[in-house]
Amino acid sequence: MFPDDTTQLLACDFDGKDWQGDAAAYVAACTEAGVPALAEVSRSGAGAHVWIFFTAPVPASLARVLGMALLRRAIDARDGMSLASYDRLFPAQDFLPT
Repeated sequence: MFPDDTTQLLACDFDGKDWQGDAAAYVAACTEAGVPALAEVSRSGAGAHVWIFFTAPVPASLARVLGMALLRRAIDARDGMSLASYDRLFPAQDFLPT
């Protein structure tokens, strides 16, 4: 996050049971929404991060709203997606502490 509470990236972290299917559903939701996304397997091999990069800084709060909306789309599209593998979004907050 930048000091003005903006960001140029959003990452959604998946770990634990069925992280592969959940991360794939998230990428599919991004694709369906026209949001370019890149997935990478975590260094441990037991999870994934799905990255979204913005061409210009956007408010972190807006990036996080987008991330959650995409997560809801993935859940709706994938029957049984329980969020068990969803860990968190990065940035993890809307504003930096002052």
